[in-house]
Amino acid sequence: NFIKGFVQTLSDNFPERLKRLAIYPFPWYGRAIWSLVRVFVDKRTQEKVLLISHSGKGLPKEITDIVDPSEIPECCGGTDTRPIIDLETTLADRVSDVISSNES
Repeated sequence: NFIKGFVQTLSDNFPERLKRLAIYPFPWYGRAIWSLVRVFVDKRTQEKVLLISHSGKGLPKEITDIVDPSEIPECCGGTDTRPIIDLETTLADRVSDVISSNES
């Protein structure tokens, strides 16, 4: 009951920011996990979650309906050829730079 009350309090008091959540590729065992988790998620939020399993070639239509393939990296089936940024390393480098400049 605590978790359900906590989630309800959050959903009642904070503005919605999620338009759509698409999880792809979604593994077969994920549906079992989702069925347990969704009990604690507000009905409006549940309706925004799109779980996509796909075993065919290329991107599934559900993905291309919401994201242009040119915005998806080639390694994930899209056509974007820009290098993928390692966010963790980039942030660590920037934090290091800030700390170094503050020590000077």
